[in-house]
Amino acid sequence: MMTELARRIADALNEAMDQKVATDFNVGHVERGLADGGPDEPIIAMTVDEVARIAARTARDVAEGR
Repeated sequence: MMTELARRIADALNEAMDQKVATDFNVGHVERGLADGGPDEPIIAMTVDEVARIAARTARDVAEGR
């Protein structure tokens, strides 16, 4: 059960990160980063709160049989 829960949480986190990258990544951001001497790609990250919320929601779904 715990292995399945860990896999489901990892899948949910990967999906959330994919969605975040799809919505946050744009050329304007990259150009501003380069102009400011920053990285050539934006840094996409999740906060600890976001990770905890996703993990809790996934654990609740598994416990409820979803």
